[in-house]
Amino acid sequence: MASTYKTEGKTRLLTFFSQHPDTQYTVDELHAALIEAYPRAYAGKGSGKSSLYRQLSALGAEGAVRKFRDDTQSAYVYQY
Repeated sequence: MASTYKTEGKTRLLTFFSQHPDTQYTVDELHAALIEAYPRAYAGKGSGKSSLYRQLSALGAEGAVRKFRDDTQSAYVYQY
């Protein structure tokens, strides 16, 4: 059974996705967009990509975020 535990980072991620429901993001694009959207939350902290991967995995397991293979970028993209 998937965990539904909510952290501040996971809540920010869901909020961000809900504000951009028709946009697909690679992890790098999403990471940069989150830093731009929430600069105070990321100020003085490490990159946080490992946390982002964990959050995306959990949200995917919950069905809140979809993961697609984008062959044009040779990467996975995520969408709300």
